[in-house]
Amino acid sequence: MAEDDERVEAEKLELILRRATEIDHQRKGDQTALTVSELERVADEIGLSRESLRQALVEVRSGALATRGGGSVVDRYFGSAVSVVERVVPGTVAQIKALLRMFMDRQLFEVTRDRGDRLEWRPAQGMVSGLQRTLDFSGRYRLDHIEHVETALTPAGDDEVRVTFTLGFGKYRSENVTGAGIGSVAVTAGSSIPLALTVGLTAGALAIVGGLALSAVIIGATRGAYRKQVETSAEAVELFLDTLEQR
Repeated sequence: MAEDDERVEAEKLELILRRATEIDHQRKGDQTALTVSELERVADEIGLSRESLRQALVEVRSGALATRGGGSVVDRYFGSAVSVVERVVPGTVAQIKALLRMFMDRQLFEVTRDRGDRLEWRPAQGMVSGLQRTLDFSGRYRLDHIEHVETALTPAGDDEVRVTFTLGFGKYRSENVTGAGIGSVAVTAGSSIPLALTVGLTAGALAIVGGLALSAVIIGATRGAYRKQVETSAEAVELFLDTLEQR
């Protein structure tokens, strides 16, 4: 079999690409930095989806990959810290960008970086915006608990644009995970230690079992609340894309 036709196992692919990057960096020094557009072209060439690339970029920028070794368990149980919504809609990039700005402004987000067809957003700062979110009893602002949003507008044909939203929930998820952990420890310790000291070890052991069961309920409820918020935000984006599609 020719060397160029040799198949590379999936588990070796990441190692090979990482080592090739290190070698290239050693040869070129600081000239190895790539733009997002260049990264997308590389992804296209090696068969990776642009959606996956954008999600990975947001996770790296938000620090979600800093503890990947332990984070995978959190990803599986709580869900990803990033949500990507994408659709092709009719119109030009300029038209869709104007409508996008209106939508994000109504959701109390402001642009932090404008690169033409790519925009980065954060929740609008200031006391007025904070009060509007706090007093939003009607659920008008559905993009809640999001620390960072990236939008990309890519021409997809004649008068069509691919709109991609990447929503970052890293901080909100961390708060939920931490809160669930503290609540679980407090419930278990608070119910078992007093009984063990006053009634006996057997009662304390039974209380631990009950505390662990209640802790599981707390963690499950926290996970459900987090996932519900992610779904609510994604649905808000989908509804916006519906309006673009039905214009």
